[in-house]
Amino acid sequence: MNPSIRQFMITSIVGFTVLLLSLFYFHEELNQEYLEVHLDTHSKNLAIVLRNSLVAEGLGDVLKQNNDSLADSQRGELKEVLEHELEWIPVVKAKIYSRNAIVIFSTKESEIGDDAGHNQAVKNGLNGDSTSSMVERDHMNEFDKTIETRPIHQQYIPIPDQDNENILGVFEIYTDTTGITEKIDAAQYKFFGIIGAILVVFYIAFAASYLSTYRKLQHETRQRHQHLDELVGIHRELETKVAERTAGLEQSEARLKSIMDHVPEAILTCDSDFRILSTNNAAQRLFKSKDNILIGMDFNSFYSGDTGASHEDSDNSSHKLVILKRGDGTVFPADLWIGCVELSKDILSYIVVIHDMTDQLRAQEEVESTRQQYFHQEKMAAIGQLAAGILHEVGNPIAAIAGATEALRAITDQSGNLSTSLQDESVSENVRLIDEQTSRLAKITREIADFASPKPRQRELLDLNGLLRSTARILSYDKRFRDTEIDIQLDKNLPAIVAVSDQLTQVFMNLLINAIDASQNKESNQSYILIQSQMHGDQVHVIIEDRGEGVSKDLLDHLTEPFFTTKPEGKGTGLGLSLCSTIIEAHGGELGIESEIGKGTTVHVYLPIDLPVQDSKSVHQQG
Repeated sequence: MNPSIRQFMITSIVGFTVLLLSLFYFHEELNQEYLEVHLDTHSKNLAIVLRNSLVAEGLGDVLKQNNDSLADSQRGELKEVLEHELEWIPVVKAKIYSRNAIVIFSTKESEIGDDAGHNQAVKNGLNGDSTSSMVERDHMNEFDKTIETRPIHQQYIPIPDQDNENILGVFEIYTDTTGITEKIDAAQYKFFGIIGAILVVFYIAFAASYLSTYRKLQHETRQRHQHLDELVGIHRELETKVAERTAGLEQSEARLKSIMDHVPEAILTCDSDFRILSTNNAAQRLFKSKDNILIGMDFNSFYSGDTGASHEDSDNSSHKLVILKRGDGTVFPADLWIGCVELSKDILSYIVVIHDMTDQLRAQEEVESTRQQYFHQEKMAAIGQLAAGILHEVGNPIAAIAGATEALRAITDQSGNLSTSLQDESVSENVRLIDEQTSRLAKITREIADFASPKPRQRELLDLNGLLRSTARILSYDKRFRDTEIDIQLDKNLPAIVAVSDQLTQVFMNLLINAIDASQNKESNQSYILIQSQMHGDQVHVIIEDRGEGVSKDLLDHLTEPFFTTKPEGKGTGLGLSLCSTIIEAHGGELGIESEIGKGTTVHVYLPIDLPVQDSKSVHQQG
């Protein structure tokens, strides 16, 4: 048997036994107390009734005589009265004691004459007090000093005189309690039998419930142990997986750190307050500081002057050109990219990628300087090509001036033969001619000088129509343009734009030269070039159209590629359209080309009216 069940059974049996015995004891005490009270009251009342009956029959007079014995006739009368009164009452014996404590009457005649001086109850009665007691079967009667063979209740009461002033004797009755005791015992046995049966049934039910609960608990305990074993197994498996994952993460972290340290770009991670969390080797070299110094620093402290970052759109990535300073205080231009990531739940962090633009900007400046030199050389070459046309243009006013000068000299030589009015008119006409041709020479010289001289590379408000006219006028000196019809259709309401004049001059000069070259390659009596400006939404639209031989569609996508050309060998470098596309894009615009074999080519240039800030930086870099 399971120790728990055995302990439960022993404990419960002992507990129920103690409970049953306690109930029996308290019930017995209550019954005994109740029986004594009941018998005391009943016996006392009965004794008083019997005493009064005997006194009425002359018992008081007899006792007043203070005799210790009665005559036979007196005993007979008393006996007759008692037998009559006790016919239906279970009184087994009655006694009358004199004032000397001598039994002068007893229903048991053998006790007449006994001295009861030792009987405390008799003494109490002679003192005027009633006394009673119960004596169980086969127990000593403490008052009579005899062994009782049946359970009895004895009652002692005093017998006073008529004035209740003197005690004449004591009256005693013995009541047999066998019947009432047996009834009480039977009821008690029945009661405790029922109680015992109820307790046994309760015990059995309780034991059954306990055993059922115990079995369930045992089953649940086994299941819990099984689940616990499963949990232990799962825990060990999880620990193994966590260890493997941890090792994998450590390897991944080490691999990632190794990769990051070999990336040439500076990479940092920052918390939501832009305090540096980690750096790679390139970042440490860039800022000339160790990792332990950089970690914890505020990234904003690396901005130089007023170029500090504003992180208003912290949820989006940003890309900008800024000036940063190193740990030694030196500054450098940097291409800065900041991206927002969520490295842990609900906690924003930032990845910062920095590219040192020092070498790139220096290279761009060198490229731009080379490009400007190339452009200037192209302009000088263009002037060289325009030389014959320029000489022709200059020759005409020079010849006119020479003729006017010769006419003036002739007028001077013939001043004596001419009238004054005719002389003044001739001089005035020749002076006017000289002034007109001199102005023409000055204009030609100014246009050539303006075209040849380098222009400032900063963006400025620009009259695009004026730039188109001046470019077309310069190229008109080229002999290739003498047989070309240049149709200029400019929008008079075209607004000024923000651009770099020299760069756009370079663009439109290249486009016009390409147009005239394409027109000359086509067998036609006269070439035609359209120069048109108009508004297109919030942009300015410039159209350069020719009626040359055109370009096939499969070559259109390659026209703006560097070193790609459709011109014969020796006539083109392949850099013109590429340079035009770069300049237009730097201005925030677009360059589009439409062409059809045999019909010609149309170039569309779209430029914004106001150059955006980011594009202005690009233009400045281009310039």
